[in-house]
Amino acid sequence: MDFEPEVLQRNIALQQNELELIKVQKEAGRATELAVKQFSAQLMRTKSLEYEIGQQIIVAENQLNVITGSFPGTIVRSNFSDQLKLPAVLTAGLPSSLLNRRPDILFAEWQLQAAGADVNAARAAFLPQLTITPYIGMSAFNPRLLISPESIAVGALSGLMAPVFQQKQIQAAYQISLANNKVAYYEYEKVALRAVQEAVTDMKAIDNLRNSIDLKAQETNELKEGLKVAGDLYNSGFATYLEIITAQRNVLDAELQQIILMNQMMLAAVDLYRSLGGGWE
Repeated sequence: MDFEPEVLQRNIALQQNELELIKVQKEAGRATELAVKQFSAQLMRTKSLEYEIGQQIIVAENQLNVITGSFPGTIVRSNFSDQLKLPAVLTAGLPSSLLNRRPDILFAEWQLQAAGADVNAARAAFLPQLTITPYIGMSAFNPRLLISPESIAVGALSGLMAPVFQQKQIQAAYQISLANNKVAYYEYEKVALRAVQEAVTDMKAIDNLRNSIDLKAQETNELKEGLKVAGDLYNSGFATYLEIITAQRNVLDAELQQIILMNQMMLAAVDLYRSLGGGWE
């Protein structure tokens, strides 16, 4: 969001110069009043966008001030260009073991322990030692249910020498333990698959947005070159003022869209940080 005022101010300066030029051409009889009005309207549109973005920045700053317990005011910025460089590891891949830090994974493991299940076996089945990348498929998992009731049965069968009237109670306790064991495994499987799905989705979003930003940057450069050509053609009498206005608007829209994509990529990185239970370091 902080890059948008810079883009708008640069375009306002450009459009202001174009407006002054078209006024001079009108005085010389090379342009009409309609052209002046069109360039003026374009300038007013861009200035209006500047105020809209300024209000959005104020709202965001005040929200952050509330969170930090501060009064409304401008928040000092750091070097955003450095922060926009995401670690290369996000493209290379991340170990699935990072998911073990997620609160829902930890809670599911506690449920496994409470049910007497093997947590390590569950991890091996549902979170194998693999690398999470934007291109991983869910088929890379082997989420088979590794329920080993024998360990529970040992504890139950050890009481077979107990009096006959206690055997029904032992069998009931065994069935309850086995059911709790299954429920815990199923819950862990569900949580593990959701964790991997979220991480893969966020990494894919970052990858797609990075590619989209690169293409949008190329588009912006092409539009800027087109704007220069439109100016030269207009001065030579081979283009109309409407073509210049359209070219200016296309450049501005492309630059603003590029910033929006950059914001979306950073938000996707924040989502990935959450999906991994606290980051990728």
